[in-house]
Amino acid sequence: MSYNIALFDFPIPNDFEKVCEYFEKYEDEDIQELSPSMLRFYQEISHLYPCLCELPDDEIDDSVWCDGPLINNFMTKIPVIGFVYSKVDEALPVVIKLANKKGISVLDWQQGTVFNAKQ
Repeated sequence: MSYNIALFDFPIPNDFEKVCEYFEKYEDEDIQELSPSMLRFYQEISHLYPCLCELPDDEIDDSVWCDGPLINNFMTKIPVIGFVYSKVDEALPVVIKLANKKGISVLDWQQGTVFNAKQ
């Protein structure tokens, strides 16, 4: 099991249920390239928390990510990224803050919350 969040680089409402509907509508829509804001976010977050695939074998268990390559999770209209449960308290607040700073909103299913970026 992992702790998953969805990332939106387009305006979404503050209502959790409505955002879940947006996700269901677009979840299978692949993209060819990342938007500028999503690319900047990916670059910064993967610098802070490197992809599993970039870590030496003896550091993989220390990763915050539950899967890799991390970039593959971003090649859809609404990326979903997953954390290892033991790293959620450390990494989730950092990821949400950085996403919002980059204009990216976050849907957190476990908390039933939308962390909306200022658009």
